[in-house]
Amino acid sequence: MKKDARAFGLIFSTLLIDVAAMGMLIPVLPELIRGFVGGDFGRAAQLAGLVAALSAGLSFIFAPVLGGLSDRFGRKPLLLLSMVGPAVCYLGLANATDVS
Repeated sequence: MKKDARAFGLIFSTLLIDVAAMGMLIPVLPELIRGFVGGDFGRAAQLAGLVAALSAGLSFIFAPVLGGLSDRFGRKPLLLLSMVGPAVCYLGLANATDVS
């Protein structure tokens, strides 16, 4: 039972970090993109929609892949590895100066 509780805690904390990061990004993303495209609301809306669609689409495609890799190599290493991607993206977004 203790092993199940630790696994639940690890998964819960991983999801909490991911959801908290997205929760901080979503409210400011449209205004951030609008600043990058010179105040053009239409272009900013297109790019924000593209970001959301890509995020959902890539999650749909790669969730089964990560599930298979998790079965092969274990859950903990895959969770840690899967957190590297968003971390790199958030660092890139923090240092962005232009959309293109």
